[in-house]
Amino acid sequence: MRCPGCGKEVSEGKKFCTVCGAALGEPTTQIPRVAAPEASAPPKPTMPVPSVTPGAPAPAAKQVSKKTWIILAVVLGALIVGGAVAGIVIWLVSSSGKPVAKVESITLTRKDGKELNLKKVPLDKNLSLEVLFKAKYEEGGSGKLKASVEDSNGEEIISDFWTVKSSDTLQKKSFEFHMTESDGKPLKAIAELKVKTDGEELADTGTLAYTAVKGQGTASTLEEAKQAALDMLLEADAAVQELSAAGIEASDLAEQVADLEVDLENATTVEEADTIYEAADAIIGECDARKETQGGDEQAKETCWANQAEIWSAIEDFASIEGNYPDSMDMLVTQGYLTELPVCPSGGDYSYEVDYSVTPEDLTVYCTVHGSL
Repeated sequence: MRCPGCGKEVSEGKKFCTVCGAALGEPTTQIPRVAAPEASAPPKPTMPVPSVTPGAPAPAAKQVSKKTWIILAVVLGALIVGGAVAGIVIWLVSSSGKPVAKVESITLTRKDGKELNLKKVPLDKNLSLEVLFKAKYEEGGSGKLKASVEDSNGEEIISDFWTVKSSDTLQKKSFEFHMTESDGKPLKAIAELKVKTDGEELADTGTLAYTAVKGQGTASTLEEAKQAALDMLLEADAAVQELSAAGIEASDLAEQVADLEVDLENATTVEEADTIYEAADAIIGECDARKETQGGDEQAKETCWANQAEIWSAIEDFASIEGNYPDSMDMLVTQGYLTELPVCPSGGDYSYEVDYSVTPEDLTVYCTVHGSL
């Protein structure tokens, strides 16, 4: 049969033309479309789509949508990053008020800048012990730092103290020292930091181990020699003052002590210090000798005065019995008033004198060394 639409030959039994699609035979009944029921929820607002002019490219709407999403992504990223930054800021602000006590490091160096071997730290060289630390506390609080060196027995041999300020930055404290002798055993440098704030106390400690060369340094030997000389000079000065207080001439010895004190300040060798030590010891010996001489003189004087008293008594007895005074001292012995004539321990000669101008007459016995009673 032929298609009424295009006139082409179509096989029997076909309901539609295989060429143009027209219906063949009786027309087919078309079932009307039923509209879909409306949704109960209100539709989401949509962005208006611009009208497209026929013949114009349609992808414009997709481009707008892409840019919009890029802008939204950037804004969203900024919000996320901003939130993270804000969180960091909030964390920093919340943690900035917390007290801090932290010893960051302890270092030992030579002041002359030369390399230092911590296993063989030299004697007589100036060293610097440096502490780096962080200390923070609220207003009204306090911070203290102590740096020290202990020997192998745990005994402190040197130390220094500081009151530290509150700061967000790293702080530094140091002090200089040198060692004059060592037993060759390990030493320990210690830094102790304490921070107090609002009833709370934080503490931190750092240590550094090192070993000094075993022995005694040249500076130590000189220092000891000068100290020994100084001690002897102090003894000499005390002896001179004691001598002067006893009424014994000692001005020359006082001048010698003053000169030796100046020499000791300028001494740069052990030999010079030892010479001053010996000179000070000699001054002390001279003080003792003068005191001994003075003591002997006093004893001699007392003995002489006792002799004079004995002679005076014998002369009075002689005059009372004989009716006159003896012509010489020897008559006191020859006539039995003395067994022997006393001798002055200082080698003086005795004589007597009678003053008849007074009643009764006044008898005086003399010694050519010690005078009279």
